[in-house]
Amino acid sequence: MTLSAIQITAKPKTLVDSDIVVGKDILELLANAMYVDPLTIYREYIQNAADSIDEARMARLSLDDPHILITLDHAGRTVRIRDNGDSISNVDFVKRITAIGASHKRGTSLRGFRGVGRLSGLGYCQELLFRGKAEGDTKIVEVSWNSRALKEKMRDLNYSGSLIDIIREVVTYTEKPATDKAERFFEVELRKVGRLKNDLLMNEQAIRSYLSQVAPVPFHPDFSFGEKIQSFLSGRGIRPPIRIDLNDNAGPIYHRARNTIELNPKTTDTLRGIEFVEITGDDGELAAFGWIGDHAYMGAVPKKLGMAGIRLRAGNIQVGDESLLAPLYPEQRFANWTIGDIHVASKKIIPNGRRDDFEYTVHYTWLQSELSARAAELAHRIRTRSQQRQRL
Repeated sequence: MTLSAIQITAKPKTLVDSDIVVGKDILELLANAMYVDPLTIYREYIQNAADSIDEARMARLSLDDPHILITLDHAGRTVRIRDNGDSISNVDFVKRITAIGASHKRGTSLRGFRGVGRLSGLGYCQELLFRGKAEGDTKIVEVSWNSRALKEKMRDLNYSGSLIDIIREVVTYTEKPATDKAERFFEVELRKVGRLKNDLLMNEQAIRSYLSQVAPVPFHPDFSFGEKIQSFLSGRGIRPPIRIDLNDNAGPIYHRARNTIELNPKTTDTLRGIEFVEITGDDGELAAFGWIGDHAYMGAVPKKLGMAGIRLRAGNIQVGDESLLAPLYPEQRFANWTIGDIHVASKKIIPNGRRDDFEYTVHYTWLQSELSARAAELAHRIRTRSQQRQRL
């Protein structure tokens, strides 16, 4: 007697709303676990401000002086970041500011597209506020995230509310009449900023150094190769740099590149020239381009100068740091002997959520292989010039 297999076919069922739970802990992951370095919040808010300014340009709004202003109030423990870009209309303001992982930028040429960067400040202050108005609006809308209450609910083991519940409990908004209907602005404010790592978030010098490396700022007027590099970048679609001011009376923030490299109190190296680079992807299209500074390679560029390394950038915002490309060199130490920027042009090479690297794809692997060849050439150049100095 043989037993025939019994086949049971079941029709797949669709989940209903009650089957899906998005817990409150997702906020903690987005606000804290995503960003290790506190200064990263400046990159996130500057990136959003730069996108807003670019949106104003694309909309052909009047924009004689595009700029971003960072104001530190040490007595009140407050940080404000304000731009004069396109902003957000009164109608969409609250919805956009409370949306998580739903960015209107996805699929556009703008830099941000995941819709989580605005929450980066939640872990570093007691209250996070967003305020602004678009051109023509009659009101200024302000949305407040109560970071302190949020943290208390996160620690409460008995709290069983969902993500939507906790947002309703910690977020409020207000509206007030605008005195100037033509004005437009967007402002982020962090109140009662925590003292972290030697009060890093309120340290003007640290903020300047960091933004000179990561932000889309102009080259210093005294930098000999600034105009030449900017012309090269503009010809390949890089948008104009944006002026960023800090209220420390030290002038605008400029790109990290300088003419001289102070290796130590007795030794100074000088940039003698610029080499432009263009890299074609595996699809035959331009994948990346940039510049590499040529100098005597007398030693590693001191970290305190903030100049070292060939940095990768996407949308003219730095991805990772000076050590990102170090594994591509025959000797990793040589990464800190170089200076330059490589701008990633391919839409198929995408920064990861933390912007500390790119998503690993075949296209990024191809770019790494091409950069590895460049790194080998630089390592050879460094060794050759070292041998020449030894013979002299």
